[in-house]
Amino acid sequence: MEEFINRLEQLLPQAHGLIKARGKQLPIAPDLDDSSLKHDLGEDPRTPLEEGVRETASIFEGLEREGRLETKDLES
Repeated sequence: MEEFINRLEQLLPQAHGLIKARGKQLPIAPDLDDSSLKHDLGEDPRTPLEEGVRETASIFEGLEREGRLETKDLES
C-alpha cells in the first residue's frame, strides 16, 4: 500500500496526503493457483500501475467536470 500511495503522489501531486493506509496488512495469499480460471476465461489483461492511475484519475476528473461526482462522503 505504501508503494502505491507513493507512486500515486508522484503521478498526481495534488493527491499528496489525501490517502492513508493504517493497520495490519490483510492476510491475502499472493500466489494462488489461478490456472483453472485462466483456462476458462483466458488471460486477464494487465495494466501497468502508472497507466491505471492516470486512467482512473482521468475518469474521476471527467465525472467532476460533468457534475456527476458526489464527494460529500469523502470529507473528514
